[in-house]
Amino acid sequence: MTLDRPRPMLTSLALLFLGCGAGVAPSEPAAAGASSTTMTRSADRHGGQDQDQNQDQPGFAIVPRQAKVAGKTTLDWIPDFWRYLMSLPADVNPELNLSTDCSVGQSGPVFFVPGFQARVFTRSCTIPAHTPVMYTPQSLFNDYPCPDPSFQPAPGQTLEEFLAEGAKGFDDLITNLAVTIDGKAIDPEQIRYLTGLFSFTGDPSLRTSFDSCVTGSEQVAVVDGWFLLLRLAPGDHTLVTTYVNPGGHQVSGTFLLHVLGDDD
Repeated sequence: MTLDRPRPMLTSLALLFLGCGAGVAPSEPAAAGASSTTMTRSADRHGGQDQDQNQDQPGFAIVPRQAKVAGKTTLDWIPDFWRYLMSLPADVNPELNLSTDCSVGQSGPVFFVPGFQARVFTRSCTIPAHTPVMYTPQSLFNDYPCPDPSFQPAPGQTLEEFLAEGAKGFDDLITNLAVTIDGKAIDPEQIRYLTGLFSFTGDPSLRTSFDSCVTGSEQVAVVDGWFLLLRLAPGDHTLVTTYVNPGGHQVSGTFLLHVLGDDD
């Protein structure tokens, strides 16, 4: 959604980079056993098993927190979501180009739905058949190191705690978050995640257009935000997110997803 950043803060809807942020001690992600919203059919009965369900039926299902897709839970997929976005050059990065095909650079078992750096936008994406989708209503990417010499952990604070504090602190200031899938409301409290420290390598072209902390070599980051790992039936789906950002601005992102079937 929009980019209101203390330094390069990147969020998705307005992917936000926090880079030179501040911190609170990281809180644990919501308990792994917490139930997530599911629609149309129950994925809970699959527990932690890898899910290869047939999607050829109407509706959608939210993969539960403990369940795995291609060997990973929703929390496990979040670093890959961000590694993907950070790996793409600025001129073809869908976060910076609304006309760029959502599938650019994608070939994995989960389709990452990119946002766009604007407060109000609509994005259309075509999803391969039988491919789960990861979508973030809002997430904050806080990376290290950064050019600002003051962007450092406090004495006695770990780097992970420092980055988690900044990411979580920003998202805690977001108000009126509302998420709908095909017109059905999703409880944001059930889909918030905080990652641990993970590594990524950003494309150098993002340094001037997306995140001034990008070095072009391996760095580390922490992400806080709201994430959905979805199974969508073939056909058309609409995902809508609205919220008020910490600057008091209304943010609205609409995703029009067309999921291919076996005959497409």
